[in-house]
Amino acid sequence: MLAVMFVGNVYSQEARITVERDSMLIGEQTTIQIELAVASRDIATVTWPLVENQLSEFIEIVDSTAIDTLIMEANKGVIILRQQFLITSFDSGYYAIQPIVFNVKNDSVSTETKFIYINTVPVNLDDGIKTIRGIYTVPFDWKSFFKRWTPYVLGALALLFLLLYFLKKRGEKEVEIVKEVVIQEPAHVIAYRSLNKLREKELLKKGKEKAYQTELTNILRTYLEDRYNIQAMEQTSGETIKNLKFSSIGSVHLEDIAQVLNMADIVKFAKGHMSQQLNESAFDKVMNLVNTTKATEQEEGENGA
Repeated sequence: MLAVMFVGNVYSQEARITVERDSMLIGEQTTIQIELAVASRDIATVTWPLVENQLSEFIEIVDSTAIDTLIMEANKGVIILRQQFLITSFDSGYYAIQPIVFNVKNDSVSTETKFIYINTVPVNLDDGIKTIRGIYTVPFDWKSFFKRWTPYVLGALALLFLLLYFLKKRGEKEVEIVKEVVIQEPAHVIAYRSLNKLREKELLKKGKEKAYQTELTNILRTYLEDRYNIQAMEQTSGETIKNLKFSSIGSVHLEDIAQVLNMADIVKFAKGHMSQQLNESAFDKVMNLVNTTKATEQEEGENGA
């Protein structure tokens, strides 16, 4: 377990990385875990790193968890932030996981370098070349054939009967079909309207910080989903950031999005609290994102075509 050393009001952050297995065969999977111990008063200043950038190109992330938050029993003023990654590799070799840097306030702390050895599947050359087995002929099983295909045949006949019945009725009375056209509003129009409604609710003045952060991140995720065609509403914060790396969004916006989602996770799941200034800055970051990334008229025309 990580520890943060306190002397009066002086403290130091500490970061650690653990690897479940430091050697494995090609295609096998293992888990790495990163942790950061930080004073609770500084948690809002933490910038969580993009771990993908620190891995070798031959190591792939299969899955990742949300950022978990723990409060140390021995010291209530210390919070542990933790995230796990399931990784694999399909290339043999000795690969390094570079130090992962966490930014806290005006300081930074990093993990140590870790190495993972990926080995090939052992082959016993002393056994020699095996002969090819002959083709084994399986007798045809009529009972299994009828048991398997009879429901499909009956279903097809029923559908054919319904189709003929429908065509007959349609011939007797021609029905005019009116196609309903649904006009989809641009993502930024929906976002502007939702942000204005959130501002009018004045949730922060009413002390409803969790509701404020929940609604703000829902607006952000909805905009990202409509604008960049990702399933943001169904993904964790880490998965959303990972998918956005393959979109046209810039690295500056990607960092702002990560900070907004990170603050919301701390408020919603760790029961933390942000200052009025940080809550308002999160709103401003979302508004700025919409202003600078909204689709042009040409893009809207191409999407609607």
